[in-house]
Amino acid sequence: MNKRLAYIFGTGALAISVLVGCGSQKETFKLYDVSKEIKNSTFKDQIAQVGDVVLREDGSMTVGEVVEELGKNGPILIKDESKNLITENSLIDPMSEGSCALLDEVKVNGVEKEICRLKYVNVTEDALSAYECKVVAISSPSIAWNLNSLNFFYAGNICSGLYGVKADNVWNTEECAKRLKKYPEMEAEDVEDMLRQKGTEDIRFDDQQNQYVGYVYYETPIYTMGGEDYYKVRECRVTIDADTGKVTHMSVRSSFGWAETGYIYHVQDLSCITPEIAEQLESMCVETLTSHDYDAADAAATLEGYFIDKERGSCAVLYTDRGTYEMLPFNLCRRYNGTFGIYACEPAWTDPYESFDEVIEDSDPELDSIIKLNE
Repeated sequence: MNKRLAYIFGTGALAISVLVGCGSQKETFKLYDVSKEIKNSTFKDQIAQVGDVVLREDGSMTVGEVVEELGKNGPILIKDESKNLITENSLIDPMSEGSCALLDEVKVNGVEKEICRLKYVNVTEDALSAYECKVVAISSPSIAWNLNSLNFFYAGNICSGLYGVKADNVWNTEECAKRLKKYPEMEAEDVEDMLRQKGTEDIRFDDQQNQYVGYVYYETPIYTMGGEDYYKVRECRVTIDADTGKVTHMSVRSSFGWAETGYIYHVQDLSCITPEIAEQLESMCVETLTSHDYDAADAAATLEGYFIDKERGSCAVLYTDRGTYEMLPFNLCRRYNGTFGIYACEPAWTDPYESFDEVIEDSDPELDSIIKLNE
């Protein structure tokens, strides 16, 4: 038996096929056990399990090394976002990023099956083989009805196939039923505690999307490119079915940004404002107040406090050198490296006030959010 037929009849490990009848194919599938490493991990661990292989997504592995590891279970193909084949001879532009899909080489009824997806970077100033680029994120197969999603585990012991679109040809399979015995459906009341236990911060509930959102930050940069340190942030989204109260979808995505200029999330917790951040806030507000267009102060103003308005969000109160009080909405944000900073402050276009208390009376504040300084 030649090598090609050997793969078709049994050595491909992620999703394998047998020939039936007159050339049609019937998919067979091997369900892998989750590793101890994944079981004991949290969202902060930069690993993922694909089939029976645990891979690192912290920049320590190259695309070629991932291909080599997964290739031990059967032949695979790599394609870019335009479905073009990627080989060792494919060159990636200097100081650039890209993404690709890894697929089973053996098709089922002419359909390619994704195994996983990679995000990679070329941090050098020269064109580089795609196989030499650093892998900085690994995500599940994008096609929700692909059985391979049952063999993909995110750090934190999340099986992606159980929290995607519940397509019949995955959800109504024996393999899915086996997974559900060890990974029962999650209830809405358990989500916030689960996210916190797995290392997620800035957890909030999005009423419009009916989903929980949380973020994972890392203290050290994942790569340096063009003299700038880039940090990785995981965004975890958990969608709740409003009728049943069960989790219907969970996604773990990664984004990348600079430490000082990249902001990932607007924070609604004013207790995060340190004296240094308060100084930054005062400086930005004074710049706005003294601007030609706004003209609410001559040269200076003092930060008197801040609060969260139910309509405007975070608001600062300042006493100006004209003897008036001004209110300015602002955005307190979390940077990619996990630190906090003021992203922007905006004119409120309100009339001047005579006191801090008058500002509060004219607003609709969350009462437990009011912080008055210099008392």
